[in-house]
Amino acid sequence: MKVILNSLAYSLYRVIRKAIRVVGLTNALRGVLSPIAEKLIWRLASKPGQIFTVQGHQMVLASGDGRPSIGMVTGVFEEGTTRLFQRLLKPGMLVVDVGAHVGYYTMLAAKQVGPTGKVYAFEPDPDNYAALLKNIELNGYRSVVAIQKAVSDRVGDAQLYLSATVSGNHSMYHHGTPERGSLPIETTTMDTMLEELGWPQVNLVKIDVEGGETAVLDGMVQLLSSTARFNLILEFMPAFLHNAGVPQRQFLDKLASTYPQIYFIDEGNEPVLISVGDGSVLVDRLLAGEQSGNLLCTTELLDEY
Repeated sequence: MKVILNSLAYSLYRVIRKAIRVVGLTNALRGVLSPIAEKLIWRLASKPGQIFTVQGHQMVLASGDGRPSIGMVTGVFEEGTTRLFQRLLKPGMLVVDVGAHVGYYTMLAAKQVGPTGKVYAFEPDPDNYAALLKNIELNGYRSVVAIQKAVSDRVGDAQLYLSATVSGNHSMYHHGTPERGSLPIETTTMDTMLEELGWPQVNLVKIDVEGGETAVLDGMVQLLSSTARFNLILEFMPAFLHNAGVPQRQFLDKLASTYPQIYFIDEGNEPVLISVGDGSVLVDRLLAGEQSGNLLCTTELLDEY
């Protein structure tokens, strides 16, 4: 009976999701309706500690009062980024997952790099971190090192503001969305972590920190200036950057100063190569805050992977 309810609930979610994305419905309205729909479906079709099969992995998607993106369960979570992430990784590589949440990309990375590779996963929230540890255990990944810290531009302490809607939306900045309090967390920098490890070769860094991306980049100056290049996947969310006091142009220019190739990851299609200074419609929309999504920063054209 529970399986049937789950199936019906997630089918309902897909219908609601399509309805929300009809032509003419604004991003702002989608931003309000999508979390409401996801919360309803999550309550209908899940129970505390429930284990889901996600991209071939056994995973707990929420711990405590948290609620994940339902897309992780339905298989529609960042499809384009997921495909690209898997495509870029090879056995033996080293991956750093900054803002690991419950480990969706951590699990993908661990599978792709295999036992000869290494994955470092940073997640400061206690509930998310507990779920991350559980998922590492459930899937038997000994190559994963989980670290309960936020990556930023300094070593010290900070406040993490807890989203009242989705457990993956906690942030070190206020975003004008419902919150359920805050908690103190430890922070570190990428350069500090890598120095402690003896500067191993990094192959891919994924950053999803709800507006704190620039701070993470500022804390990895040595890594970015090194001759050993790595792929970088990170979120570009204009509203979150604004709340962190970072102009969109400054953010894109910072990336372009280090990486000759920047791709906008179209979740439903192939990645789109962009040039920050070319004045294209896509770049204009990114700078105007009308478009958001994940970016791939790389030194090579994708055809070479």
